[in-house]
Amino acid sequence: MQITIFTLFPHWFDGPLGESVIDRARQKGILSLKSVNFRDYATDKHNSVDGPPYGGGGGMVLRPEPICAALDEHAGKRGDADRAHVIYLSPKGRRFDQRMAIELAQRPRLALVCGHYEALDQRVIDSRVDEEVSLGDFVMTGGEIAAMAIVDAVARMIPGTLGNDSSALTDSFMNGLLEGPHFTRPEVFEGAAIPPVLTSGNHAAVATWREEQSLAITRERRPELYDGLALEPETIRRLARRARPFAVFRRRNDALEVLFASAAIRRLPDWQERLLSQRSKAGLPGTGWRWVEFTDLQSGDEIADRRILAREAEASARQESSPRPFWLYLRESLRAQGINPTLDCAE
Repeated sequence: MQITIFTLFPHWFDGPLGESVIDRARQKGILSLKSVNFRDYATDKHNSVDGPPYGGGGGMVLRPEPICAALDEHAGKRGDADRAHVIYLSPKGRRFDQRMAIELAQRPRLALVCGHYEALDQRVIDSRVDEEVSLGDFVMTGGEIAAMAIVDAVARMIPGTLGNDSSALTDSFMNGLLEGPHFTRPEVFEGAAIPPVLTSGNHAAVATWREEQSLAITRERRPELYDGLALEPETIRRLARRARPFAVFRRRNDALEVLFASAAIRRLPDWQERLLSQRSKAGLPGTGWRWVEFTDLQSGDEIADRRILAREAEASARQESSPRPFWLYLRESLRAQGINPTLDCAE
């Protein structure tokens, strides 16, 4: 993969991108990095790259001539078969995330344009830029630090960059969740021991523990990620096998419905009224459904609350020519584990 960075400060990239896994990827020939100083393409005797904004206002605007000339030479012109995908680092752009890193890693060539001063002339964006990308809702002096972050994140997704390609599959955000905690030797440090499950030798138990930790951390620290989760069928089956009582709720027309409940809950007298009353105290769920597990049926204490999107199951869609509604896939997954849902629901 070839990445070209267009910047006024090419020396900024020598240190950070010349170390660790990025340097090893370059030495292997997996990754090619080049910095282009677009000041070298200035056309006046002062090598000017900026000018005052038309219409007035503070700050200076990057002129179009130097950047366009640099892009045409090093990234290619529109219509060229091997033209690089051109990204302008801008706070107005689409927010960069792990999904975008994976997408960009599939491209053979990238061009990252680092802005500076107040802005970049809009005519450059309209004629040369394929998309604007932002690291988040904050402003920096230029796009250089953002470019370094993108190069690092994208390079990790190129096969062969890491010592073990599978290690990237467990990184935070790869499955929509934050990564859980990690431990190494010694087994006890300053009186704190590692969780016993990690030394049990039970790989299935370890996998379940890591999933639970990942869900808990995501729920606590990034609720906006957590609320967008959809449970995969295998996760449904694994949760259904547990002894913990659970129920599935849905909000409809500002009312709460119980769609499914495990046998332990259904054995309680007035179980539907009890569930609805207890769940209403915690607030109605937003759009979508909620899978809720309980630690104490009498008190109704909740130990988990996972959103189930009321959409067609993605995994079901991959396996079948005519996808079924997610509620139907959920019901059949539960029945496969010997749990018969008490209520059916059709959208």
